[in-house]
Amino acid sequence: MSEPWRKFFERKNSLLEFSVSILLLVIVLFALSRFLKFVELRNGVILDDPILKFLYPADFSTLIFLIIYLSVFASLFYLIRKPDLLVVAIQSYTLLLILRIIAMYLIPLNPPANTIPLIDPLVMAFGTGEVLTKDLFFSGHTALLFLLFLVVGNRTLKTSFFILTFILAFLLLKQHVHYSIDVFCAPIFSYTSYKIILSLRSRI
Repeated sequence: MSEPWRKFFERKNSLLEFSVSILLLVIVLFALSRFLKFVELRNGVILDDPILKFLYPADFSTLIFLIIYLSVFASLFYLIRKPDLLVVAIQSYTLLLILRIIAMYLIPLNPPANTIPLIDPLVMAFGTGEVLTKDLFFSGHTALLFLLFLVVGNRTLKTSFFILTFILAFLLLKQHVHYSIDVFCAPIFSYTSYKIILSLRSRI
């Protein structure tokens, strides 16, 4: 066991907190997978988005998921050596998913006109999962990248995630996967989740 993790687990209740955090994330991810099936069957509204009207749709699925997977792997490689930050990231992401479930439930939307479905190449390669088109407000991918920007302390990674958040948001809009409000609001939810977790942890 590395020194940071040894010191982490030596603290009172650290093992319990880490285990509960992982468990809650798994539970929320499972709940989200079930909820998304409900969302796909529900009818929503189509928004008149002036920004999308200026963007001719094009498929960037491979590039989008390349950005996401590389960002997640890079952040995990960094966070695995910093258990306290890793726990904050797990808890913030769990809360972010909960807020996204609530937001999607309250704001039912149909996909934008001329949308090109976002296809995960790994999911398609292994022949699992299904294509989702109505998991719209707010953009989970944009929110995830901005959350990584908030959590990591390394300046190079921080700058990279910040820039990649804007690149990813543009690609999602260019593909007409999301409405502009979906990507514009995503960082707000990331910031809110992150700050709530920091506030709660400071009181413990």
